[in-house]
Amino acid sequence: MDALKVVLAERHEPKNPAHKNLLFVSTKGESYISKDSGHRVAKSLLYYLDKAKIRWPGLTFYSLRHGFQTVAEGARDLAAVQSIMGHAPAANDMLAVYRERISDERLKAVVDHVHQWLFGADAKTAKPDETSDGGGTAATGK
Repeated sequence: MDALKVVLAERHEPKNPAHKNLLFVSTKGESYISKDSGHRVAKSLLYYLDKAKIRWPGLTFYSLRHGFQTVAEGARDLAAVQSIMGHAPAANDMLAVYRERISDERLKAVVDHVHQWLFGADAKTAKPDETSDGGGTAATGK
């Protein structure tokens, strides 16, 4: 929750008052929710990857989403993974129809699983700057 408070404190004011409850808005105060939102998010990611000098063939917003979902499914909680990914349940998914919410503990367990995959078993208790190489092993294609 502390990270979300930081994002809200530093985000730009939305242009449209209807978007005041959105967590993420562009630097111009525009919503990422639109018919071409995927393009807007992908462009932002490419900008920051380029700024950080992180480049390799095939690295895109969608390749990162695919990778996250593949690793996250190892936590064996598909409903929590789908919630994190922002996937809407299928129309015939009766479990989702009757599910009122997914607990924070389930969501955190998925995030912890991915974090451990990226940074190793000791990273769960280590601070980000205490990991062995400071950047995890994602770039090595683990």
